[in-house]
Amino acid sequence: MKWARSHLEDCKRTHVLCADAEENRRPKRILSLREDPDGKISVRLVNPGIDPNVPEYGAYAALSHVWGKERICTTTTETHEDHRRGIPWDAIPATFKHAITIVLKLNIELLWIDSLCIVQDDMDDWEIESSKMADTYQNATLTLAATASSSDSHGCFPESQGLDSDVEIKLPYNVPECRIAVREPLRHWDTANPRQIKDPFPLLSRGWVFQERLLSPRILHLCEQELVWECRRLCICECGGLEGGQSRNGIQYEAIKGSQNQRDEATSAWLRRPNRTRKLFSDMTVWPSAKSSIPPGIPRLSLTEIVRREAEWKDFPELFLQFHRIVEQYSALELTKPTDRLPALSGLCERMQHDRGDYIAGLWSDSICADLMWRKDILYFENNQAARLAEYRGPSWSWIAVDGPVSYWFDLTSFRESPRERDGRVRSSESNARRVEANAVQAGASRPWTQTANRQVRETSPF
Repeated sequence: MKWARSHLEDCKRTHVLCADAEENRRPKRILSLREDPDGKISVRLVNPGIDPNVPEYGAYAALSHVWGKERICTTTTETHEDHRRGIPWDAIPATFKHAITIVLKLNIELLWIDSLCIVQDDMDDWEIESSKMADTYQNATLTLAATASSSDSHGCFPESQGLDSDVEIKLPYNVPECRIAVREPLRHWDTANPRQIKDPFPLLSRGWVFQERLLSPRILHLCEQELVWECRRLCICECGGLEGGQSRNGIQYEAIKGSQNQRDEATSAWLRRPNRTRKLFSDMTVWPSAKSSIPPGIPRLSLTEIVRREAEWKDFPELFLQFHRIVEQYSALELTKPTDRLPALSGLCERMQHDRGDYIAGLWSDSICADLMWRKDILYFENNQAARLAEYRGPSWSWIAVDGPVSYWFDLTSFRESPRERDGRVRSSESNARRVEANAVQAGASRPWTQTANRQVRETSPF
């Protein structure tokens, strides 16, 4: 715990990328934890901003875990009021007990656990609160990951350390008496493929956990043999095997921030150019704040669209390729419900949408030709596994329509748009330019993870 506290404090104090979450909004419900002088821990469900002494904004921790087949302790419409009065310690499963104990040792007194903080048999509450889970993990001061636990009852650590029998070591006669510690090399997930990762790290094989890991600014992994600290700056373990490695969420965060900075620089450069305002109104293209002055039939363009048309706009191939890497990694993970293939990644995609435009059933409008260049990874085909499932999950041209890992033909894609005239039209002399029109229909009004788009996208054909 001293090791974990040291990294938490150092991260909050010195890591610029890992924004401090002390003043972020807390979830609608959260567990309040208290430990008395005798070491007895009390747990009850509270509503930040409503219950006394529980402000709406402030620090809290979140738990990322594998539910398992049994639902030992959940909040339902029947148990909700009882949990507000207090949850008996004996009724709490081992994984939650370990997480609660560790959070208190890190001086954090509020913990969010999905099965206890969302009313499980209230569909309205589930759809609303589950759609906010991405915010919950992103705003948490720390995410505690039960990485080695396969269920709520498994616990975060093994009951026995599993020490091997003594090993006889013969030292040279001239070596003085000394103490020697011996152990086998510890397993790390960075050297394991998706099929090898399930047994030692069950949590990391789950699809829903993928975006939790990418969105959380700080994660403390509770592994079977050691702790692992992961934030946007670094990924390090107690044994030193991961020392110096960059975390996955840090790579994703830097890719998004890089595209935002590049866009901001292009916007600033465009605004500094002379006669831009006169040019805008001569083309009948105006700012969104001047909507009342737009004549009928003239399209209203956002600042991003104006910059794309009028400035020398650069591509963001690194952000495109980063999303392809995300899909390749995410598609190899397991989902209890195959229909969750799209929504389990929606929280991450919402945070990219400001830079990418329309999100159309797993593809982006600004790189749709490149995004169409996915393929089913033949190495993962099995005799009893069909490439496409009978149950509809999405359009056939999207990777969400197939089961298992997908890959991209990275050597065939082109991120360059077709050369355009200054008015934004594609030059008729470009024979390889094609027009792509995509339309994604929303699955249901209560599903905030779907996006409706009807946009014409022009890009250079990769062939």
